[in-house]
Amino acid sequence: MPKFNELSKKQQRIIQSRHSEALILAGPGTGKTEMLAHRIVDILSNDPVEPDEILALTFSRKATFEMRTRLDEFEKIDTSDVNISTIHAESLRTYYQLGGSRRHILDDDEIKMVTKDALLDNGVSSGRNDIKCLIDYISQAKSNNILPQEVTSYNPEDEAFIELYENYESLLEYHNAMDFNDIILKPVRMLDSGNSLDRNIGHLLIDEFQDINSLEFNMMQKLGNNVEGLFIVGDDDQSIYGFRNANPNLIKSINSYYPSCYEDCLEETYRCSEHIIRGALEIVSKDENYEPKPIHSARGMGKPIKFLITRSEGSEANWIGQLIEEKIEEGYVEAKNIGILAKSLALAPVVIYELRRRGIDVTRHVSGGIFRHRAVRDIISVGRLMIDPSDNLAFRKCLTTNLASGIGDRGVEYLRDIAENRNLGYWDVVESIDSHRRSRRWRTPYRSFKYNIENLFSESMEMSNMDIMVMIAERIGVTGEEGVDELLEQVEQFGPSVPFNTVLATLQTNRGIDKANGGAEPELGDDSVSVMSMHASKGLTFDVVFLVGMDQKILPDTEQEINEQRRLCYVAMTRARSDLILCHTRKRTGTIARGVSFYNYSKFIEEIPKGHIEIIDET
Repeated sequence: MPKFNELSKKQQRIIQSRHSEALILAGPGTGKTEMLAHRIVDILSNDPVEPDEILALTFSRKATFEMRTRLDEFEKIDTSDVNISTIHAESLRTYYQLGGSRRHILDDDEIKMVTKDALLDNGVSSGRNDIKCLIDYISQAKSNNILPQEVTSYNPEDEAFIELYENYESLLEYHNAMDFNDIILKPVRMLDSGNSLDRNIGHLLIDEFQDINSLEFNMMQKLGNNVEGLFIVGDDDQSIYGFRNANPNLIKSINSYYPSCYEDCLEETYRCSEHIIRGALEIVSKDENYEPKPIHSARGMGKPIKFLITRSEGSEANWIGQLIEEKIEEGYVEAKNIGILAKSLALAPVVIYELRRRGIDVTRHVSGGIFRHRAVRDIISVGRLMIDPSDNLAFRKCLTTNLASGIGDRGVEYLRDIAENRNLGYWDVVESIDSHRRSRRWRTPYRSFKYNIENLFSESMEMSNMDIMVMIAERIGVTGEEGVDELLEQVEQFGPSVPFNTVLATLQTNRGIDKANGGAEPELGDDSVSVMSMHASKGLTFDVVFLVGMDQKILPDTEQEINEQRRLCYVAMTRARSDLILCHTRKRTGTIARGVSFYNYSKFIEEIPKGHIEIIDET
């Protein structure tokens, strides 16, 4: 990390300023992380404040780790007690400090399960689209701090949703659980009802403010109440999380909440060349709400953006593969410094196949971390039920493994009917199943399932955490399946002294926080080309970047909000340091093309000035 005297005069001035409230607009590659770290050290060096009175909020666990790593580089000042956290981890901590009861944070499968139950209980269709629609409705309501009884719309359609929302909340209470939005909503409500924080926050620093939604902003305001210094960093041009209700208007209207807020802007990017930053700015500046900012490259003009046109996905993949192969052999770039980005990973299989055919290692980054693998989720669920038979959600998920047989949907419906109507746990019902009416059909399969779980628990008593996980994987038949080895590696990192229940709880909590913040950030391979979605590329940098799918109807998709797609394209383009290749092909196949489709090139291409782009026509 650069020393203070190596920073720009603008960065130095911002670091040393002491406005009670400040918003710093920081574009891609302008050194905001270094600035934040130096800001914290400057406060500790010059202000009468203790390290634990500084709170820095980020939007991912990886960003938290990077901030901590930067601070550790300052050897002359102790920063170990500075609080650095994601906003969701800090909210969860606040919830427990205020006396909130321990609750399980639902994962994706469990959210879908509970949502489906809410639909079924109301006699409503529970297909995939119905589940997604209700999940989106509830998420939007909670992101705006609205509970079922507070929905003010009198639209008949909303009335139906309100009833489903109420049922969903009742099921969360029954399961002693909370969803991702509740991580913020619950402490906000507790603070609104008169509870107070028993801690002293002197300085609050917030990174990636453009990604915040209304509920998170509410929480931020409560954490920042009465602080000496509020220091906000963000870039509305990089707001790309509309799917989790992020609101870029909050950063644009900061003065309406903090009238005396000082605003400044970091103007130099140390990442992108002038050609790249100019081309990207031309696209994002067509956003109807765009607010101009002075930004230029500290690296000079560099190479013009290249625009590749091919006839088909095969010819596109061949051209990309050949160029990557040549550049690696020449020593121009290492594989780990090459990124292939796409709006959807459904655009990437042909390119991945071609690279692997040429012997080039590829890491395909899929959102969800290890929890995207069914085998991992099943292992965790079995472990949870082994140590806590009252965990109804783990019980339900375990019924889908080979530890249970002969139960099916009707057996689950029977169990739910008894347990939820009598406010009993699922395990309690199974223990007393002989006493329940119409139970004969289900007695044997449920007893067998109960025996399998109890047997696993008894065998695990003298085992290490690693051995327990290996045993579970073997019993449910997922040994060797994708994600299992990675799970075992993570478990091993906890060490032998950490109790098994703590390992499970930490894995689950981290998964919940990652999901709430938009997904776990990818870990780049040591020597492989990275293939990922444009969303996943946020915060990353590559020497060479290929953007696949620069096709009209894909980017932009006319059925999606155009302004956020402009910002997404801007984020993806500005991941490139030196070489940026935008790729369009006239014919695509597969799910994203709904079979076979023919495309014109993206309208965004036309918006890049001719002086910043070169066309490579391979048709």
